Amino acid sequence: MKNRWQILVSAFYPLLAAALPASAPSSAPAAASAVVAPVIELTRSVEDGKPVLTAKVTQDGKPAAGVTVMFSVKRTFGAIALGQDVTLDDGTAAVPFPDSLPGETDGTLKIRALLIAPEAYESREITLALPAIREAPARTRTFPRELWSPRAPVSLLATLLVLLGGVWLTYGYVILQIKKIKQEGSS
Repeated sequence: MKNRWQILVSAFYPLLAAALPASAPSSAPAAASAVVAPVIELTRSVEDGKPVLTAKVTQDGKPAAGVTVMFSVKRTFGAIALGQDVTLDDGTAAVPFPDSLPGETDGTLKIRALLIAPEAYESREITLALPAIREAPARTRTFPRELWSPRAPVSLLATLLVLLGGVWLTYGYVILQIKKIKQEGSS
């Protein structure tokens, strides 16, 4: 005669087998891990006397054709889109580079190339810091002494010092008078 636990397990065995995942490995993850991520090379060059950005996309050392590449420049509050292009048979995509775009304070531009199509390549990107053609405008270190600037005019500072000095002198005078009254009261 069977044990109660054996009967219980044999009754629920089909349910357990259906609920637990199969232990045999599937071929889909193995195939996905065999796919090598694409490699992106980003360069700036001159074609027909005009500067262009060129991205070369390769996979397994071979050029990847038909990949949509979006180019942008990172700025302080986001990115400026420079354009997008589809790679040719040699795996290159190019967009015109605006030579009037000023660089960062360190004299560089942070260029980004992002793959947006096909789906297998999405979200692959490269960022490259290139020297800017046009330097950022020089910032002035000192502000004029005006009401709108962080450096207040001398006349305003003098007025504030006189008024606040008068208030603190009044506090001091009152404290001295209280001490004199306290001394006279105790004698």
